[in-house]
Amino acid sequence: MDFFINLWDLSLSLAPYLLLGSLAAGLLHVWLPEDSIRNHLGSRSYGSVLKAALFGIPLPFCSCSVVPFAVSLKRSGASDGAVVSFLIATPITGVDSIAATYGVFGWVFTLYRVLTSFVMAIMTGVLVNFFATPVAISLAPEGETVELKRASGFSLKKALDYGFNTVFKDIARPLAVGIVLGAAIMSFVPAEWGSLAAKYYLLAYAAVLLIAPPLYICATSSIPVAASLVAVGFPLGAAFVLLTAGPATSTVTMSVIFRHFGARVLAIYLSVIILSSLAFGIGLDMLLSGWIPEPASLLHLHETSGLLMQGWGVLFAGVLAYYLIIEPLRPKKKSSCCSDSCGCGH
Repeated sequence: MDFFINLWDLSLSLAPYLLLGSLAAGLLHVWLPEDSIRNHLGSRSYGSVLKAALFGIPLPFCSCSVVPFAVSLKRSGASDGAVVSFLIATPITGVDSIAATYGVFGWVFTLYRVLTSFVMAIMTGVLVNFFATPVAISLAPEGETVELKRASGFSLKKALDYGFNTVFKDIARPLAVGIVLGAAIMSFVPAEWGSLAAKYYLLAYAAVLLIAPPLYICATSSIPVAASLVAVGFPLGAAFVLLTAGPATSTVTMSVIFRHFGARVLAIYLSVIILSSLAFGIGLDMLLSGWIPEPASLLHLHETSGLLMQGWGVLFAGVLAYYLIIEPLRPKKKSSCCSDSCGCGH
């Protein structure tokens, strides 16, 4: 019974922020089309590294869908540093993930997450431009195309379509897995484990770094897992490491970086993510933990939430069930979000 209660509590904590965040993602997509982004980043300069990080933070690309777009940036002439900066800033944040982070962890943690991802993206891009030798990439690899969305005027219908039929649909399965895994952690992990993790926090950070890449969790689906870890006693820094290293070190992203940018760029990419996520996680625990409400408040949220919050939860459960159960049964259309460069199978 505790498992299902925790499952509902986690869903309630995320529901309004994920639904509104998906809508915001759709609006952002309509107002800021992909060809506009490409025009700003398609140059070999350190300024493009800064722009790549700024563009990447709000964009709702997951770890998978960001890859083919990043490859298209490289083909358009963007520097390796700008592309890698985009690959870090985009999957770690996103407007939907930012909204959900605020709903669970509060504004201090959310602002810290956004600012540190921006710093990591800039740092990695500058190091790549300085130390790595650019690897040539064919302008039109056989069998591999990336279609960019072009501006065609504002449309609420298009915003809703992209926000839910693309963004929410893409994260539905990993999000459900994340909520189930988070509920399982809250229900079945012994309290002693949380006490040990709080006492030996560096080992907790290391454990999170080891499990993050194979989990293949996006920025949004990692939030319930991170919240559940803190709820059972893990330090906030461990949650931060999971939210940072998890989305940025997926096996798909790393394989594409190695393929298109080379081993040196991959080494710089992983080194900055691992070292900086650890450093920022420690800084979070040492300096800001007292300012952040702990997600232990998620426990028994169902007992204190009003009818409006329960309504959000029911709506969220319905939308999630639609994309998990009903939508897969409908006739399929070929997706344009991924290409052969992604390798995710979408």
